[in-house]
Amino acid sequence: MEAGSIKISAKLKASLASVAKKLNQFKKVLVGKTKDRVSIAYIEKLDINREPKEFFIINFSKDGITVDYVIPENVPPSVRRWTVLRKAFPIITSVSGLYDIDVEALLNTVELALQDMISLIPKDSKALYVENDKLKNKISELEAKLENCLKSKEEISTKLYETTTKLTECRAKLKEYETYPDELLKSKIITWIKEHDGEIDIEEFARVFNVPETKVSQLLKELVDENYINPR
Repeated sequence: MEAGSIKISAKLKASLASVAKKLNQFKKVLVGKTKDRVSIAYIEKLDINREPKEFFIINFSKDGITVDYVIPENVPPSVRRWTVLRKAFPIITSVSGLYDIDVEALLNTVELALQDMISLIPKDSKALYVENDKLKNKISELEAKLENCLKSKEEISTKLYETTTKLTECRAKLKEYETYPDELLKSKIITWIKEHDGEIDIEEFARVFNVPETKVSQLLKELVDENYINPR
């Protein structure tokens, strides 16, 4: 299994104990502290033996913040990077008041990850994403507001919360335009079956194309009803 890493330039202004105290507010994560750093482990998925299968670890040190993560099979690195960054962002911003963060570098990391995600949109479905540019501009505006919040110690808590909430809403709306249309998914299902000796693993297909398993099952039934495929 491959691994990836995201490095954020930052200087600790407080103590590592203060960082650990902030991080303990998050549920379903593991927080550990050593002499040189505080680490938080975010377990996303377990295997059949209840061992971590998908996860990432954020290391907070005096000289920076690093996010180390695993890349599951059949998941594009750019998709994984965006998924991890999206989940890690609220955790990192929760301790922003304890660090002098290189805001420009952080926003650049977010922007590059977003661009990588958009580049994965299939050419034959790009007509469905006419609002992408508007959404990207909106995200840029919100990120600019976030930068101002990070520079303002007195207003950071209130404005950071508002901006992060709006940014999350905007990203959720963008995700709607990253969803494959039914006809395109049907085409991909047929191609998958042809390439896998007439079989399809619904769970694996749903993970690769980031769609619910129930949606895949529904489209399979429609393809059978329309006589495009025959059940075994």
